Amino acid sequence: MENNKTTAKKRIASALVDKSINVISSFDVNKVEELWKESRQMNYELKKLKIESDERIKIYSGKLQELRNTLETTFAERETGLSALYRNLEQAEKENDREKIMAILMLISGIIVKNPLNDFVKLTKALEFGNQDTLELDF
Repeated sequence: MENNKTTAKKRIASALVDKSINVISSFDVNKVEELWKESRQMNYELKKLKIESDERIKIYSGKLQELRNTLETTFAERETGLSALYRNLEQAEKENDREKIMAILMLISGIIVKNPLNDFVKLTKALEFGNQDTLELDF
């Protein structure tokens, strides 16, 4: 019985090997070589794209950080200037100095009316990838 199992296994293995040999021999060697070369070229291009992608991500991350810093600085300076003017306005009210009150209100109004995001849009366009225009800011 053990012998029959071994013989059956050998026949099955032999049949599989014969079928495998037939399948392998039916492959066109040139076609396999062409597919292998194509696969290598695609792998190379994928690696190249990954490197380019990583570089662009670094560039855009840096630009994003620059823009964030500019926004934070712009609004911090605006807040500082307005706070100082409001303190001066309170002092002028205590002194009942009408001319000083009007001058400070005009300065406050000028700061509030001016939209710092207008210059931010110019900055954003200037930082766009490949832009060679001269940056003109009006702070």
